[in-house]
Amino acid sequence: MQRATRYRRSIRQLAAIVALGFFVGFAGCGRPNPADRPVRPRDVLEFDKLFAMNCAGCHGAGGTLGAAPPLADPLFLAIASKESLHDTISQGRSGTLMPAFAIEQGGTLTPEQINVLIDGIKQHWSAAPDHSLPPDLPAYAAAVDGPAGDALRGEQVFSRACANCHGEDGRGGENAGDIRASAFLALTSQQFLRRIVITGRPELGMPDYRRLQGPPDSTLSPQDIDDVVALLLAWRKQALSLAASERREADRSIAGQPEASDLPGSRHARID
Repeated sequence: MQRATRYRRSIRQLAAIVALGFFVGFAGCGRPNPADRPVRPRDVLEFDKLFAMNCAGCHGAGGTLGAAPPLADPLFLAIASKESLHDTISQGRSGTLMPAFAIEQGGTLTPEQINVLIDGIKQHWSAAPDHSLPPDLPAYAAAVDGPAGDALRGEQVFSRACANCHGEDGRGGENAGDIRASAFLALTSQQFLRRIVITGRPELGMPDYRRLQGPPDSTLSPQDIDDVVALLLAWRKQALSLAASERREADRSIAGQPEASDLPGSRHARID
């Protein structure tokens, strides 16, 4: 009798264990966890993810040490307004490798995502409250209708503040490369050149306009900045004109066409 009772008790316990196993097993089935669902790219609103997906490839994973100028630069973030960052991200930089990211410009980012990026860049890499920057910072925006400075005065500024690294003619020196190369200048906008003159490239050892580690006379005033940018733009015009002329000559040579000086009637025609 006692043996039969123990047997029935064991059966009931086994049935209870089996029922509990079914309950636990089915509790997580049939309804996927929302956290496991894939997120559409335009629904991503975390700054770190947006920066990694859209910016890190050119500006570096930490906002520095990329092919493009760093964003993790307190001086740059002090002179660049949210509006200017918004324009750059939304519309890109014409003639440069910076694409337009706004959906209405053919990009992939919504207005909300662009605002997340701007706020994140400012919050992550702006100067700490106790970091002192000069109160009279130079203006960031380049002149809309062309360079505001004078290229001739820019030559004097360049010789005083830049030639020590880039060479007297800008063709490169012991500490810095050729900034007159057409391949470089063709990929730069006036705004890019102005920004680099002001902020330098701290990740590459180029000082900013204050030249804190250099002689006092190498510091750039607002007028100096305008003038040296005008010089760089003049060099760019020369470099691109020469490159275009060389391409035309190369194309004529490949096609077997005579040079202009060889054409009959040309005032440059040779007399054999």
